[in-house]
Amino acid sequence: MTTACLASVVLLLSYAVPLQDASEAPADLDLEVVASSRAANWLPLPVLSRIVDGGTPAAVRQLCVRDSLERARAAFLIGETCDKSAVAALHSVLADPSRPVRIHAGIALCRLGDNAGMKAASAALVGSRPWVRYYAVVGLWQLGTQQALRALEQHRHGQTSLVAEAIDWALAGRAPSDAGSVEPARSSGADGPDWEDLWELAVLALVYESDWWWHKGNYDQCVRCNDALTFLDPSAEDSYSNSAWLLWSGGHHTEAIGVYHRCIEANPQSNHGAFYLGFYYFQHGLHVEAEPYLRRAVTLRPGDDIARRAYAHCLEKLGRPTEAIAQWEALLQLKPNDGAAVLNLNRLRSIVVGAQAH
Repeated sequence: MTTACLASVVLLLSYAVPLQDASEAPADLDLEVVASSRAANWLPLPVLSRIVDGGTPAAVRQLCVRDSLERARAAFLIGETCDKSAVAALHSVLADPSRPVRIHAGIALCRLGDNAGMKAASAALVGSRPWVRYYAVVGLWQLGTQQALRALEQHRHGQTSLVAEAIDWALAGRAPSDAGSVEPARSSGADGPDWEDLWELAVLALVYESDWWWHKGNYDQCVRCNDALTFLDPSAEDSYSNSAWLLWSGGHHTEAIGVYHRCIEANPQSNHGAFYLGFYYFQHGLHVEAEPYLRRAVTLRPGDDIARRAYAHCLEKLGRPTEAIAQWEALLQLKPNDGAAVLNLNRLRSIVVGAQAH
């Protein structure tokens, strides 16, 4: 990693934890200063473009790799940096066989003020996940043509609250007169970060932005940031569980369950998604639904005492005390001095003995 990129990573890592107040952000990349530079208060924070110097030639090269998901990620990051030197490369993938590549290339072109991206960006408003539709709204608004705004109006119905609100903002206000120039990537003659550095900075920038929206109380935007982050880094398991919690806390249970499943699918050897989905079901009294996921969490990570406790309680709720006893016994093998485990074990043994006596 280059020295400049390492410095940026260290800077972003300093606020990759929840901030107590937005004013605590480092002065050289103040959250409120970044936010106030936007043309509208519903746009994403232009964090990545603030820390990328020299354009994005690594992302342009990444548009040519075999992996279509990597090509889509590259197009997305070009849009995030507003690197106008990448326009020709984006044109070359508008006919890519992968729909996500075409979609993200189109959105990026719109954000750069190039009308060639309008068809793909408009297509993103139908059938794409909400976070992608949000960025399509941003791109079409930044493109600012009557045709682009008309596409937003035509696709207003049936959108999620975040996307619908973004469309309303776009239609109620003026499109920017300098379309595509919102926080463009700086050019100092340097070659810019390599792909791994750019990818890492983008992930951390989304952590940073999500935290800012959290403190503003806009949880839909937090979820959008987390969705974009897990698109870039499917192994970022905490981002899935954070989004799911925000969703089900707001009454969006189906969407939350979908997020947990995406975490499981992206990280099949980890117990994280299985545990959080199982615990979600357990918290909501759905013990039958919880059991297979908690069992999977314990199987994948036998030393996870929290998952094992939840599984033991779930088994008890299902009327399977003998199996619950086995889980508490296994937990005591891991933590011999665990007082709660001893109490639960003795309690269940008494219940089983009492039932056998009758």
